[in-house]
Amino acid sequence: MAAGPRARPTAPGRAPRSRPARLVELALTTCPPEHAEQLQARARTVLKTPPAAAQVAEVLPADADQVDGLTEPLASWLPVWDWSPVLPAAVLAGWEPALDALRRIAPAGPPTRAPPPYCSR
Repeated sequence: MAAGPRARPTAPGRAPRSRPARLVELALTTCPPEHAEQLQARARTVLKTPPAAAQVAEVLPADADQVDGLTEPLASWLPVWDWSPVLPAAVLAGWEPALDALRRIAPAGPPTRAPPPYCSR
């Protein structure tokens, strides 16, 4: 089995830059400055509270080369990983330990398919 986090299934053959991902990126990068902070705050609310570094170390230990992304709490973190290429640093603030651990396991980054729709809840 390939190394890296096992993500929820998505439709095969989807383009790496899906319409939803392009729309999110466009909205976050072209938002008028007077609304940017509010938009970023809403995006952070959708992503929920980042895990503490200690929890990341427990769930994604330094010697892990594969993890089960279908179990909690990692399953709740994977939408952030999936969307991280299009989210600005201000939105990802606090998620660095989890994202760094996932990059260690999957250096190529998130899957090259559309971020799953469950992130938009």
